[in-house]
Amino acid sequence: MASKISVWKQNSVPYSPPSIKPMERGGVGFTNTTTAELTAIGISQYDLAGTYQGDYLKTVGEDSLISFQGKMVNAPFLESTWTMRVSGEPSFIASGGGFYNFPVGTVSATQSGFNVAYGNPITVYGPSRGGSKSLVSTDESSFTGSKDISEFTSKNTRWDTREGDIRKRIYKMTTAKNSISFIYKELLRSMIASFNDLGYINSEDNFVDVQCIHANAERAVAKLKQENNIILPIVSVAQTTSDNDATRRRNESVLVHEKHWDNDRQRAFRVLSLAPRPVNVKYQLHIWTKYLADMDQLVEQVRLKFNPEMQVPTRFSTLTKAHIESEDDVGPPIAGDKDDRIIQKTIGIVVRTYVPSPKFLVTATGQIQEFKAEMH
Repeated sequence: MASKISVWKQNSVPYSPPSIKPMERGGVGFTNTTTAELTAIGISQYDLAGTYQGDYLKTVGEDSLISFQGKMVNAPFLESTWTMRVSGEPSFIASGGGFYNFPVGTVSATQSGFNVAYGNPITVYGPSRGGSKSLVSTDESSFTGSKDISEFTSKNTRWDTREGDIRKRIYKMTTAKNSISFIYKELLRSMIASFNDLGYINSEDNFVDVQCIHANAERAVAKLKQENNIILPIVSVAQTTSDNDATRRRNESVLVHEKHWDNDRQRAFRVLSLAPRPVNVKYQLHIWTKYLADMDQLVEQVRLKFNPEMQVPTRFSTLTKAHIESEDDVGPPIAGDKDDRIIQKTIGIVVRTYVPSPKFLVTATGQIQEFKAEMH
């Protein structure tokens, strides 16, 4: 049997979509309790405990299998199981507190009739993932004639909250203007801040802070030769290259679903975006000292930050990780008689992160708005 979804109750009146007899909150209704004559079922969007189950019921599509289990009236110690296949397109009906209608046909049953007493619990089992067909939002006016569920006109192509429609609208709203996230600027700031707490113990056993600046190797050397007041040791960070990471890439059509909690409104909001672009950003950490003892102390502190990776938090994510890729000693450790000795070490670092796509807020009315809040 498939996985258990939840427990509902037998509806107190027979089910006939769209039922002139109301569907009850927490109820399950069958057009006929004789298994051979069943044509449709109705399931309330709330189960017997009052828990909302609409998110799961929306995923149950055509060809999905649903099973019901309950105790019979004439044999209270006998549990009967009724398995059926969804034979048509499901729909949502707003009356009766809101319920989902499924055209079905019997696949198997342990009894010829499913005679569960009105109000008694019925356990529902279903697929872990539903079919690919989308639900159709309807009302009672959509039914004509014999009121058979198969007679109404589908609104599937006009349902504004369908995922395909939302994806198309997000594509149109994702313009060049709102696609600039400044992720590289955020990463550089975080990298500088990550190495701004380095220092060394001098000959007087005092801890001396070492400044971390943004500069590539050529610029740092020029500054050292131009200005005689630069105090060593000093650390510089520079971005070198960035490239795509195909091993972490998602399909472009994937929609990322997130939740954002608004403390002011005290409620959660649904946030959607296209799949982010995975990139590897490479940096070079340059360490400049006059003495090997100072270099050893600084390199020791840098390596301890990577165990085996270093967190690089930004306003987009707190889970971005950096790894040491290479280490190189640059320049001779011994200088001429008239030159100051400068020892340089370059550490290659790669940051594996994502370029975020613009995020959009889906309101309760189905509207899509640009979302500016920071996500973590």
